[in-house]
Amino acid sequence: MPGTLGALLRGEIDPTQFANRLEKTADKIRKNPDIYKPSAKGVPE
Repeated sequence: MPGTLGALLRGEIDPTQFANRLEKTADKIRKNPDIYKPSAKGVPE
């Protein structure tokens, strides 16, 4: 992901591409049961 922010700041990708790359990475993390994710304390359901 750090490369994604750099690419955005250098103008190599546009904000939509940046958001798509972040979402793709976040989706991989959400689906991986081996990565610890804390509970959503304080987040209304």
